[in-house]
Amino acid sequence: MRIRVEDLCFSYGHHHVLGGIHLDEDSPGKLTALIGPNAAGKSTFLRCLAGLLRGRGTVHVGEHAVASLRAGERTKLVGYLPQDLPNTAALTVFEAVLVAHRQARPGWRVDDADVAAVSAVLERLGLGDLAARHLCELSGGQRQLVAVGQALAAEPRVLLLDEPTSSLDLRHQLDLLTLVSDLAVERQMTVVLAVHDLNLAARFAHRMLVLHAGRIAARGTPAEVLTPRLLREVYRVEARVLHDEDGVPLVVPLCSLDREEEYIG
Repeated sequence: MRIRVEDLCFSYGHHHVLGGIHLDEDSPGKLTALIGPNAAGKSTFLRCLAGLLRGRGTVHVGEHAVASLRAGERTKLVGYLPQDLPNTAALTVFEAVLVAHRQARPGWRVDDADVAAVSAVLERLGLGDLAARHLCELSGGQRQLVAVGQALAAEPRVLLLDEPTSSLDLRHQLDLLTLVSDLAVERQMTVVLAVHDLNLAARFAHRMLVLHAGRIAARGTPAEVLTPRLLREVYRVEARVLHDEDGVPLVVPLCSLDREEEYIG
């Protein structure tokens, strides 16, 4: 589904976070990695896309202006997984995903189709055996997977994920991104995920958006975006960029330019 952003600006009081972002992405079935250094504005940008923050400018998802949608309408259109997970420890895993599933539908009556849909999501995430466990009993990584299940359960057209792999070990990172990539194709969803691991992003993303100082510094395929020059200018690191036999870039960091300049000075 097409995401169109025109002159998006956002500030927290006098602190300007996003400044004049323009974006026109039409990528159903594709996974886009949102990358950039700390404090670049990635989380704020995703929250603006999800309609949870309103700045200057406009955000359209498909034909809809996100700011004009009611909460229930947004939930059916845009799924959002925050970086800081909400505290729903009193719920079981099944209940947490069921609530998310029902939020995108009228009324709260649960039928057999709802139970089957939630069970399918949990099985797909490898959480079927944890369905009756309370969230407070889970590890951080397990709770992260439950949160992904909540985002998927509403069956949105656009899925926004803010660092979904941050609490996961390497195997579960690979499993999760493989699943999200496969679901993007199956459901023809547009997926945008913020991630810090550049090599993980390069392995799974079809496209990359680089956010730097509140603006989009680069966009394109991983091979087009991940260059030594961009890593110097945006991340302030000296790095080699290698490519595997499939042409996927591999970033090998060498040193921090800021620390090197401090040492020389």
